[in-house]
Amino acid sequence: MPTRLTGQIEHITFTNQENGFTIARVKVPGRYEPVTVVGTLLAPTPGEVLRCVLARLVSDTGAVPALALGLRSSAPVMRHLMYAAEGCDIDLRVVPAGPAGGWVLSGQVLGPEFHGEVRLLGDGIDQRAPLDDSAEFRFGPVPAGRWQLMLIGSDLQIELPTLDIAAA
Repeated sequence: MPTRLTGQIEHITFTNQENGFTIARVKVPGRYEPVTVVGTLLAPTPGEVLRCVLARLVSDTGAVPALALGLRSSAPVMRHLMYAAEGCDIDLRVVPAGPAGGWVLSGQVLGPEFHGEVRLLGDGIDQRAPLDDSAEFRFGPVPAGRWQLMLIGSDLQIELPTLDIAAA
């Protein structure tokens, strides 16, 4: 599966102004015919250069095998994931939301200045959160399940691999 797509938007077939869902034809260098791109774009315009990147998982504390726990220890309650894409690192933390149940997803984009928003999709939920001045974001509580996170900037879109959150 390709991890990067760069090209010039040739034609907008469809765009939903409310959620940014777009179908566009993009001229990609080295390809004779434009390719069809389906996804979320912020105010796409013909002639604009589109850059989409799939982030690479660098570290996941949830992937560490469970240790034998003694009487003086307990299972970790926070999951910490680190992703890398286009010179940016994305720090993502998943913590229990408390007695009400569910999970809180929070994170920060580290590296070059990145402005935009983060979109969370899954289980019939489609939420957006703006990146604040420190490039931080927060969602929650959300139920356990499969989630897709996308960072949407003015000239770059970064998609994180699907995130599986198990029930507590």
